[in-house]
Amino acid sequence: MYRLIIITLCVLCLTACLKPMTSSQSEQVLTADWLNGDGKNADPNYEIRFPYDHGPHLEFDIEWWYLTSNLEDENGNRYGLQWTLFRFRDGSTYSPWIQGQIFMGHASLHSDSKHWFNEKFAGAGLGNAGVDTAPLRYHIDSWQLTALENDKLFPALLNTIIVTPTGNAKITLNLSAEKPFILHGKHGYSIKTANASHASHYYSQPFIDMHGTLVLDGIETNVTGVGWYDHEWSSQLSSTDTLGWDWFSVHLDSGAKLMLFRMRVGEENYITGTYVHPNGESDLLVSDQIELRATQHSSSDGREFPSEWNVKIESLTVDINVSAEKVDAFNPGIFSYYEGPISVTGSHTGIGFLELTGY
Repeated sequence: MYRLIIITLCVLCLTACLKPMTSSQSEQVLTADWLNGDGKNADPNYEIRFPYDHGPHLEFDIEWWYLTSNLEDENGNRYGLQWTLFRFRDGSTYSPWIQGQIFMGHASLHSDSKHWFNEKFAGAGLGNAGVDTAPLRYHIDSWQLTALENDKLFPALLNTIIVTPTGNAKITLNLSAEKPFILHGKHGYSIKTANASHASHYYSQPFIDMHGTLVLDGIETNVTGVGWYDHEWSSQLSSTDTLGWDWFSVHLDSGAKLMLFRMRVGEENYITGTYVHPNGESDLLVSDQIELRATQHSSSDGREFPSEWNVKIESLTVDINVSAEKVDAFNPGIFSYYEGPISVTGSHTGIGFLELTGY
């Protein structure tokens, strides 16, 4: 989930690693077709279909398959996991390694005291990253999220190894989900700004049960938990005046789920969301239904950001306080952003994940 500048930096990094660029090639990256946003626009009349739409949508500029999970081991220790495969459409032609598509992978795992993070890049022409079908498989190098049945995404198996200078994390998790996918916005067409200039196709599976093992610096532990899966694609997600966004995924102890998204464009804050009932039925939340207020700010790595929030949704009698469990939860990638677990108190209790970009 990135602003346009992030995509630019990713392409610059990837192409610089593959082959030294001349000044004219660097200029070509900055003026590539996808940078001007000429990919296919999200269509309010499009009907999302499964399993077809679990796959890639190559005519759109940006797409991601995104998994977060709140895990706990047998001793009550808690962990926060993020696994994401990004795809960027590249309109330039100077590199045979890219072939029109660039993939980026992020894997992040938090314990109370430690953060394991890796970032990977691959051009579509390399063959080591992409999305396969029948069965579905999302992969970059050895990182894989693989469906275990041909005609649906879940059950699935996640395999990833995060290698860092201070230790490694091997992640092997089984994922299962029986309830329906949730289409955000209007039938999966998710508007991000008040004037509808930014929109995406967006759906989630927030009812994931997870179990498996973590091997952390050589020590294996069994874990269980809940997961949240997102798939989103767009060519209109951001523009040069986009400051960033704030995204919340919440598992309430009542069995309900809550997604909130605040886009910050210039002076405008536009909030949208989805409330998912325990039975899988969902309600679209529009901006005037949601009161989202930062109540405390924290500092990390020289940046100040909101770390505690109050969320009120009067129509649902929701009045909750959302707190970041770790202040130091910025992913130190080519463009750093906050991504970490949260706890929820107030009228409802729960857990979840928070993403903040542009701080």
